[in-house]
Amino acid sequence: MTDQSLHFLFSLLHLVGIIMFAGGQFWFAVLTSRSSNLDDETQNRFIVGLLPRIANFNGLGILILLVSGVWRLFIWDQPGLLLLPSLYGWMLLAKLVIYMVLVVNGMFIEHRNIGRLQERLRGAENPSQDAEFRRCWRGLKLRSRLNFALTMIIVGIGETLPFTASPG
Repeated sequence: MTDQSLHFLFSLLHLVGIIMFAGGQFWFAVLTSRSSNLDDETQNRFIVGLLPRIANFNGLGILILLVSGVWRLFIWDQPGLLLLPSLYGWMLLAKLVIYMVLVVNGMFIEHRNIGRLQERLRGAENPSQDAEFRRCWRGLKLRSRLNFALTMIIVGIGETLPFTASPG
């Protein structure tokens, strides 16, 4: 493969990762907010069946973004730009820091919130009346909205990077 075709391939992968991740975060936030209006049985099926799948889809999008982004940085950009006091370097560093916060928050969503909600569903007769269930559900909605906001910030920073000073 030529250098230009590799660049195209990893740019395309990065775009696919953005679509999967940003779209997944959007639907995760919307569906968790909207599911509060559902009856208990439908909401429970949503928590047990769909939320883990959406979280896994988001995780796959994050992985694609990470691999394609690191590949693009090391092959076409200069990795030392992260340490230089250029606007490009600062923006890239900010993007990576926000990305790490987002990943950690996503781990909390998947392991703490979704995991506890599923445990409460298995152990309680009427989980929607359970205080721990309601607390975890509120936490899940809050964290999913935070992840969506962080995702949009990352996408915004990523879209402005080409307009900063040339990395090369």
